[in-house]
Amino acid sequence: MADGTFRTVPKLFSQLYTIHVCYNRTTYPVVYVLMTDRTKQSYIEFLNVLKRFEPDLNPKSIMIDFEQSFILAFKDVFPNSEIKGCFFHFQQCIWRKIVENCSEIPTVQYLRGLSYNIQY
Repeated sequence: MADGTFRTVPKLFSQLYTIHVCYNRTTYPVVYVLMTDRTKQSYIEFLNVLKRFEPDLNPKSIMIDFEQSFILAFKDVFPNSEIKGCFFHFQQCIWRKIVENCSEIPTVQYLRGLSYNIQY
């Protein structure tokens, strides 16, 4: 699992990117990196550093948000890994679009309930 956050980073950086490993039904944060930008090339460099530390690194799959530059970088560095989109981030994206485009409150309330039912 990998994710970036933007709100908690010092001004010199673009984001804090983390990688988590799932083991025995528990998720452990194992890598933290402060990124200066969010380009495909920067992500490739970051992932190659991981491979230098662990040459046999070959993840079966990864769950990530829908950041296109990271997806493309991950495909380049780990071409045999399966990429899975995170439902939470997918739901957040859809909700933002609903709020942007639906001005009627009853519609928004209905869709909020619908998204809750889909998740649970």
